[in-house]
Order: sequence, then C-alpha cells, then structure tokens
Amino acid sequence: MKKKKEMLEKYEFKKYADSLNITTKSGRLIKDKYFPEDKKQAIAATAVKLLSNGSVLNYVGKTNMVLSQARKISKIMKEKDISHP
Repeated sequence: MKKKKEMLEKYEFKKYADSLNITTKSGRLIKDKYFPEDKKQAIAATAVKLLSNGSVLNYVGKTNMVLSQARKISKIMKEKDISHP
C-alpha cells in the first residue's frame, strides 16, 4: 500500500512538473526566455528608455562591436514603435 501511494505521488509530481514545461513536438524542452538576455540588450533597452529625455550617446569600446550594438538598439526601437527623428 505504501509503495502504491509513493508511486502515485511521484506520478502526480511528474505530471505537475511536466505541465510547467513547454515542449516541442519532438519532446525537446523549450527554455524560458529572459529579458535582457545579454549585456548588449540591457544597454540597448536603457538607451531606448533614456531616449524619452532627449538624445542619447551610446559608447561602444570596440569598433567590431558597433554594428551588433546598433542592431540591438534598432530591434528594440522597432518593438516599441519608436522612430528616429
């Protein structure tokens, strides 16, 4: 009787845990997405937020990172329907 109860509890817990996770048709688990995903996205979101106060200068230390940072800012501006004056 104790084993049956234990098995039922494990099954219910597994059923509950599975209900929290979203999987694809192939059974792969889809990870939760968090915002900001990385430092560039955090800087871009801050720049867009500060844009309501006026012009924003975004400093990028390495020349090879300028385009990727600009893409992140552009993407967030499009999501929030903000146009460049």
